[in-house]
Amino acid sequence: MGVTQVQRHTTKRSRRVLAFLLIALVVFLVNYQRTGTRYLGRDISRPLATARKFFSPSLFAEGGLSARNEHETPSAALAANNLSPSSGHTFHPNGLLLVNPNGPHPVHALIDNAEKRWKNLLERQSSTLDEAAQEYKRRYKRNPPAGFDAWWRFAKANNVQLVDEYDQISRDFEPYWAMEPIDLRHRNKVMQDREHTFTLSIKDGRVSRHGEHAELRRAKDMANLLSKFSKHVPGEVNMTFIIDDQPAVMMGWNQKERMLELARQGEFWGPSEFLEPDPYGLSHFAKACPPNSPIRHAEQGNPVSHYGSMGAARSFIHDHPKAVDVCSHPEWRKLHGYTATSQLEVTPLVPLFTWAKMGIHSDILVTPLEQYDDDYLVHDPPFQLKPKNKLMWRGSTTGTEFRKDVNWEQSQRARLHFMGAEKEGKREIMWSDQGKLALANTTNRILNKKFMDVSFSGEPAQCDSETCEKMRQSTVLNLFIPIKSASNGAATPFKPGHDPTLNGTLTLFDPDPRIGTTFPGRGTRHRPRIL
Repeated sequence: MGVTQVQRHTTKRSRRVLAFLLIALVVFLVNYQRTGTRYLGRDISRPLATARKFFSPSLFAEGGLSARNEHETPSAALAANNLSPSSGHTFHPNGLLLVNPNGPHPVHALIDNAEKRWKNLLERQSSTLDEAAQEYKRRYKRNPPAGFDAWWRFAKANNVQLVDEYDQISRDFEPYWAMEPIDLRHRNKVMQDREHTFTLSIKDGRVSRHGEHAELRRAKDMANLLSKFSKHVPGEVNMTFIIDDQPAVMMGWNQKERMLELARQGEFWGPSEFLEPDPYGLSHFAKACPPNSPIRHAEQGNPVSHYGSMGAARSFIHDHPKAVDVCSHPEWRKLHGYTATSQLEVTPLVPLFTWAKMGIHSDILVTPLEQYDDDYLVHDPPFQLKPKNKLMWRGSTTGTEFRKDVNWEQSQRARLHFMGAEKEGKREIMWSDQGKLALANTTNRILNKKFMDVSFSGEPAQCDSETCEKMRQSTVLNLFIPIKSASNGAATPFKPGHDPTLNGTLTLFDPDPRIGTTFPGRGTRHRPRIL
């Protein structure tokens, strides 16, 4: 598998950054509920922090992990600038690095690119309030919101490094600019009575919780964070959060594009708006994708090129945001629990905050606060001192519906478990020999013993009775492998963040990022998170 490494820090600075971003969300929400103006955002790719010296020459990566492009023609030709002159690898617009077998190991090219992008991103950040205001207007085609000066002082006082990056917030709020304020307030009120939600209200500088799930720990944590700056929030704001780790709002492509067009023109969506109907037989996902997207072509029986994401070509991910676009890679839909089983239909635009989503969804994304405490880990040595150079994962049988009518064996967690348990056969692996790409055939038994420590853990869950019993009796599904204590080797119950063996592992694998059972809160200090 091609992998990209991301390191997350859970320090006091992290919480300050979260507070900074939440202030941004609240200020934007205040302005959206009051008025509608011309607006346009711009996308950036999130930089990846990497550490070259920790990529051992023995770390292997096999092709086949796909990335997704956004709205690309399925048979589009490659441009000349997609080819890396220094490596010979192809950086495809769909997010895939297509491996040149005669070039250097792709990991080195990925590290170089990531370091350059991160450095360039830091260097172009504004250094003064005037610069920040001008950059804001340049990107978003509107003046900064009221209170931007206080916002700027907060950022500088807390050493926030990325002071110009509000693209995710802007992108999420953009279609709401096409809604009349009275309509938006009405929809916000309706959402407060929705099941599976809680609402945080800010009025007169005070934060209150209400709704069906107002007593959840997540609701309390978010309210506590908001209370740190609620005195600066003008007027009254109501923010309704869906409690599930999944999105709940997905507009059809035609409606979303029309609302974005109206938002940029400073106009409102009205009852007389006419939308062309979608072709018959499209899935809900396809209805949320562009007309010329690969998923629509595939569902209508047209040929689609996958650019190395399936078949013999080896590939790595070089652009993670494009790697989660289901519109561009329908071939991977059945290989993730959420995309394989989601029943979310096309919905109207309603203001809901969510913890995880894909690009086709219209929820407003926020960061969950789990694992952001400094004391979350009892013992977590610095990355350089972690003794186990293995890929670690433990997880329950979740991430999909484990039912007899669902092909759960192809879901992301099950495939990882089965791969780690494989003892027969051989695999051609790619490794780095003094920076050069080398290939070797090695038995799966040796590979898994040397590099893998992955397994389901605990009792079967989220399954019907027949599938649960099948998993209990399976010799391959050894569900009762706890992580062992480093001190005496005795088996102990798995408890994330508190086991010395787990914390002594260099890499912790996340098989289902962003959607379903995993979200950005996972991944902790001194531990790289593999996506």
